[in-house]
Formats: sequence, structure tokens, C-alpha cells
Amino acid sequence: MASDETRISEYFTIFAFTIPQNMEQFRPMRRNRQQLSEAESLAILEQATSGTLALLGDGGYPYAVPISYVFANGKLYFHSALSGHKVDAIRREL
Repeated sequence: MASDETRISEYFTIFAFTIPQNMEQFRPMRRNRQQLSEAESLAILEQATSGTLALLGDGGYPYAVPISYVFANGKLYFHSALSGHKVDAIRREL
């Protein structure tokens, strides 16, 4: 997933993640009857304003944090402090 990072002040940065166009890169779901279509997934992103960002945290442990976001032009935008656990995990994934 491609990402852009823009510092907006001495305290905050904005991350923008591009949603993959080719979903074939992901492993097939075992219970595929429950899988949402791409259109259904995009509709959720467009209508919602919050979600959970899950990454690998320190030592490879799962780390999930609630975020408020905006979805526009195929990108998911959310803000963050300039440093901290979330930012470290995001930068490690890039």
C-alpha cells in the first residue's frame, strides 16, 4: 500500500494511504461467502469517518489504534503526532 506523509505543523503530520487497485495480492478468504465486494468495501470507507488501524508494533506484536479519517480520491487520510508508537509502526511498514 503506497503512503504519503506530510508534516502540517511542528506537532502533527498527515498520512495518506492509497487503496490497492489489485486485490489479488491478498490471500483468499477461507469463508468467502462473508467477503465484501470491492464496491461494498469502498462504500464503507466513503460513508464512515472512523476505523481501526492495525499494524505490527514493537517486537512484531499486533498493534491496533482507533483513527478518525477522510477517504477522498482513493486515499485514506488521517492525522498523527510527529512521533509515537503509531508513527513508528507506520514508518516500519513503509
